[in-house]
Amino acid sequence: MDNIETPMLNHLAFYCLKLEAKCLVPASTVQHILDEIADLQKLNAEFTLYSLSQKLKSVGISTEIAQSLLCCVEIEPLRMLLKTNGILHSDPLHKTFHRNALNFVLPIAISIGNNTDEGTKISLCSNKRQFASTVSRFSH
Repeated sequence: MDNIETPMLNHLAFYCLKLEAKCLVPASTVQHILDEIADLQKLNAEFTLYSLSQKLKSVGISTEIAQSLLCCVEIEPLRMLLKTNGILHSDPLHKTFHRNALNFVLPIAISIGNNTDEGTKISLCSNKRQFASTVSRFSH
């Protein structure tokens, strides 16, 4: 990826994660939001391509140079990230990206209280080390 795509990807991915984690927005709604952003971005790129091509024609730029300039607009970073087969196109791809980028570990289930029945386990801690430090703080 180019230098601009990595920060843009990270920002967009963390935005999705914040929507799900902080705002409790369902993954399907986050995906719908990304699809709408992609549609808006596509319309914006089409308008930019048309406007730029008209301006280039009006100032007498050759067709070859105009096409090479217009090609840059077609491959701009946000459009590439949001395309149908892009990195963030689906919820499983979001989760894969977050696991890789954040070294994400699934929460483990712990028993609370004396009841050790499987139905009473609740996921509270993201990893065993965090769980151990939490338990050690309360055991003193």
